[in-house]
Amino acid sequence: MKQALYRILIPKSWRERIYQANIQRYEASRQASWQLADELIPATELSSVFIAGLQVVTDRNALLKLMPKCSVVAELGAGRGDFSWQILSITKPKKLHLLGISSDGLYSESQAWLLENKFRAEVNAGQIIINHGAAIKMLKAVSDASLDWIYVDFVHSFDEMTTILETCEMKVKENGFIVGRNYINRYVAVREEFGVVEAINAFCKRSRWKMAYLTHEAHRNLSYAIRRMQR
Repeated sequence: MKQALYRILIPKSWRERIYQANIQRYEASRQASWQLADELIPATELSSVFIAGLQVVTDRNALLKLMPKCSVVAELGAGRGDFSWQILSITKPKKLHLLGISSDGLYSESQAWLLENKFRAEVNAGQIIINHGAAIKMLKAVSDASLDWIYVDFVHSFDEMTTILETCEMKVKENGFIVGRNYINRYVAVREEFGVVEAINAFCKRSRWKMAYLTHEAHRNLSYAIRRMQR
């Protein structure tokens, strides 16, 4: 009804002007949000030394196949355990720590039950250890230099990612990997205030880590693996 009245009362030429004005306002708002994001989280570019030897692989499963087998692994934010199953079946870890179902430790009892029920046999065998609570808190409780690699998925913001990376650095062994997803910087990522790319690049330059692997999926929500540079 409103649309019909709008067409009757507003001449077509005016409607086109209004439409174009709305498009311009939308584009200006989007450009302003991108500029603000750039100002708040300055881009950090990696020079060739930080990507020397970087290997591009097809997807996350291909990346998992390159991770150490029979190792001690931690996954931060296991959720329902869907990717935990991939880690388990592909890398066959000696020990897999599921550190927090969510980032803040808030989860439903049914979600916790689903995770524990899915891996009941592995938990009973001592292969999987489920640590409920906030993921970062659970990670800090892990012994330093005890993990072969860590998988991170749930963190999006620059500040959270920076904290996670600095904590992971203490927890992985000298030749260990920090692996994760959301190495992404397109409109959706900017809109959701992602800072994963910036946090990882800044961490690599600051702490002398390098990109080891990067996936190449068409959806461009890339996964990564970084490791310490040789001293």
